[in-house]
Amino acid sequence: MKALAQADVFRGGFGAVNKFPQAPQLAALLEIQAQTPNAKLAEFLRLSLDRMAGLGLYDHIGGGFFRYTVDPDWHTPHFEKMLYDNAQLAGVYLQAAAVLKQPAYRDTALRTLDFMLEQMRRRRQRRLHHQPVRHRRARPRGRRVFVGQGRAEKNAGAGRVPTDRQILAPGSSGGAA
Repeated sequence: MKALAQADVFRGGFGAVNKFPQAPQLAALLEIQAQTPNAKLAEFLRLSLDRMAGLGLYDHIGGGFFRYTVDPDWHTPHFEKMLYDNAQLAGVYLQAAAVLKQPAYRDTALRTLDFMLEQMRRRRQRRLHHQPVRHRRARPRGRRVFVGQGRAEKNAGAGRVPTDRQILAPGSSGGAA
């Protein structure tokens, strides 16, 4: 099958250096699989989808898919999320759930859609086209996490916010003085 000529049958996906999800190609392969089931193709699709959702392409903390990984093993993401990638991948995972009879793919699709609705919109429903690292919020607004002597302490804004010098000082507890 020509479609598998570019496939990485050992690590999933396509290519040997960076790993882009290639959602349109996966959707086309899923359509072929739906029309003419092929065990080798199904194995490649499962491998690709499992590695994309289970390793570094998917953000297991913040949700959604990163744009690509910088290594061929899907471990190290390029820390940028694109709206169109996430939209296409949500569709691919919904399609895969039906074609490959894998309910976990539906869950991945729904989590991705939730991520897009919660994180990729701004006030007045204007959508973001991408989410670069510098704009990501890892925690709710108004909360800061300080690390001191190996533990994280949350400060919800009650009291004084410690300075960098207090946080980084040897023996500091990380809290306000």
